[in-house]
Amino acid sequence: MDRIKVIFIYFSFGFSFLIRGQEIGNYVNNGSFEIALPSATLNPYEGAKYWGALDPSISGSHRLYSKSLGSVPYGFGGFQWPRTGDSFIGSAFYCDASTCGPSEIRWYPRNELKQTLKPNTTYCAKYYVVNTNNSPVGISSFAIFFGGSWLDTTKYCAIPIIYLNPQISYTGGIISDTLKWTVISGTFVANGSEKYMVLGNFNSNSSTQTVVINPTYLPSLVSDILIDDVSLIEMNLPAYAGQDKSCIPGDSVFIGRQPDFAIDTGCVWYKLPNITTAIDTISGLWVKPTTTSTYVVRQELDCSPLKWDTVVVFMNPVSSRELQWYSDNINLFPNPTADNLTISFSSSGSVDIHKISIINSLGQTMREEDIEIK
Repeated sequence: MDRIKVIFIYFSFGFSFLIRGQEIGNYVNNGSFEIALPSATLNPYEGAKYWGALDPSISGSHRLYSKSLGSVPYGFGGFQWPRTGDSFIGSAFYCDASTCGPSEIRWYPRNELKQTLKPNTTYCAKYYVVNTNNSPVGISSFAIFFGGSWLDTTKYCAIPIIYLNPQISYTGGIISDTLKWTVISGTFVANGSEKYMVLGNFNSNSSTQTVVINPTYLPSLVSDILIDDVSLIEMNLPAYAGQDKSCIPGDSVFIGRQPDFAIDTGCVWYKLPNITTAIDTISGLWVKPTTTSTYVVRQELDCSPLKWDTVVVFMNPVSSRELQWYSDNINLFPNPTADNLTISFSSSGSVDIHKISIINSLGQTMREEDIEIK
């Protein structure tokens, strides 16, 4: 029987399909607002990547606050540290007609999810809020709405959008804190059309309870809200340690799913046979075993029961002479590519390759193919 060799090919691919065997962890793109648009400045309206207004013609859904921009911890609304990371956003959730006029200006940050939700599947949604120090009033109405492609046609979104019925609404009363982050969370069953997540106050002004928290700025009746750590996770999300892999001595491989603040704290990694001393707390990590090793991830999230998964990293010794042969006799082009990839082999010598694995920069297997060289 011919030996089976696995060649790991590292390059940039434009594939849009999901990694086989891995469920999406957090469906929200840039949920902790750490990725800023290149256009973001010290006064960065619409500064967080993947976030924008319901109506693109209106330049207002959020303002990005970030240490890198010099607006954290002292920013436009006063003093505030992020809940996690270095960044958060601010949005307008309430403005009385006596202050803003008939328009009653509000903002509704919208995120296009990583994937349309699955029908008849329960999801857990969450975000954290705190009032700015300069906000005159605190309010009671915080919610999350999930909608489909029809939201692309929504116009005039700076007013109370009371015709949308949010799937998740906060029921804890008025939030008046200007320092401690408060969670807005809940669960709902998707119908399979939801591709957008919208944050905001979907009640009329008369249905929104208010309380004065900073009389310095009266008679202005405005509620400016800071937002951080937005997540949407499948209720029954499986633990994911990754597919079994091979590596050569001295090399590193990536195991698990792409790190995300919403999953990281719920994941604990062990290396067998030791399941009492953790090696890391994160969704996925690089490991550098010296022998064939088994790794175990323990996952326990707020809205998901305890789950476990294992991955084996096989040690596959390859001599430096063999590696040199691969380098001298295999050519890949174009690289990077978003479409077709050509693999050419030298005509000299025998080609003993039976499988090719395409692996992204995180060490995740994007695709595997059995091949026959003729």
